[in-house]
Amino acid sequence: MKIENWIFESKSSMDKKTKRKTTFVFCSFIGIIAITLFIQSKTRDSISILIASALLAIYLAAIVYGFLNTPYSYKLSNEFLVIYRRRLPIKILLKDIRVIREFSIDDRKGLVKTFGAEGVIGNVGRWSSNLYKSLHVLTSRDTNWTLVRTKQGKNYIISPDNIELIQQVNELMRKNYGA
Repeated sequence: MKIENWIFESKSSMDKKTKRKTTFVFCSFIGIIAITLFIQSKTRDSISILIASALLAIYLAAIVYGFLNTPYSYKLSNEFLVIYRRRLPIKILLKDIRVIREFSIDDRKGLVKTFGAEGVIGNVGRWSSNLYKSLHVLTSRDTNWTLVRTKQGKNYIISPDNIELIQQVNELMRKNYGA
């Protein structure tokens, strides 16, 4: 097994806005449980129990999906940019990166989530816009969004705590691949 020599590492922690959204989603989850128990004790209505249970299942699925896919660290070696999450990490070869840059406010205009979870420990899933047909969003915060475009046409949005990751990747790409 090859041991990577990490050149740079950045954590991916939640910012205040993401913590507030996560708290809101969690409180909503608890509120739905309380409403379900109240309805069940007063009415014994099976339809309302079924609807509340379906909502609970959706919230639970979003929480699990968000927890498993939200990144907690990014590491950089001479060959790879690695996105660590609770599921298998995503390894992106540096030679496959076309561009890495800050994802600007103009880039965010018109973004639509096609699948995923927003505000449950971060933003994860598939998003799209007129500029980008498909974006794989893996952020734990609402700041420092960084676009990673590969030569294979994959677009990733990440959110390192230390935005210097962009400069480090660009320097390594210039040094190793003349990009």
